[in-house]
Amino acid sequence: MNKISLRIILVSFFLLLFGGSFFAVLAAEEDKRIAKIRAEREQFLASAKETADARTAYLEGLTQSREAARQEMQKAKGQYETLLKNQPALVKQNEKTTTTTVKQLVPVASSSNVASSQTTKSVVSKPKATTKSKAS
Repeated sequence: MNKISLRIILVSFFLLLFGGSFFAVLAAEEDKRIAKIRAEREQFLASAKETADARTAYLEGLTQSREAARQEMQKAKGQYETLLKNQPALVKQNEKTTTTTVKQLVPVASSSNVASSQTTKSVVSKPKATTKSKAS
C-alpha cells in the first residue's frame, strides 16, 4: 500500500503542478487580452475625441466666416442704399445742356423749297471719371 499511495500522491502532485501552471498561463493570456482591448478602446476614444475636436473647430470657423460674410454684405448693402439715395443729386450735378441747330429742308406746297431752322435742347449726363476700381 505504501507504493500505491506514494504513486497516487506523486501523480496528484504532478497533475496539480501541471494544472496550476496551465491555469496560470491561461490567466496571464487573459490579462494580456484584456490589456490589449483596453489599449484599443483608449486609442479609439482618443481618435474619436480628436475627430470631435476637429469637427467643432471646423464648425466654429465656418460660423465665423459666415458671420464675417454677413457683416460684409450688410456693409455693401448700406453703401448701395447710400449711393442709390444720392444718385439723383449726382446725376443733376453732372448734367450739361447742349444746344444743337439742325437745318433741314421742309417740303412746302408752294413751288419753291423753303429752308427752316430747328433748335433742339438736350440734356446729357456723364459720370465723373474715378480712379477707383469696381472691386475696391
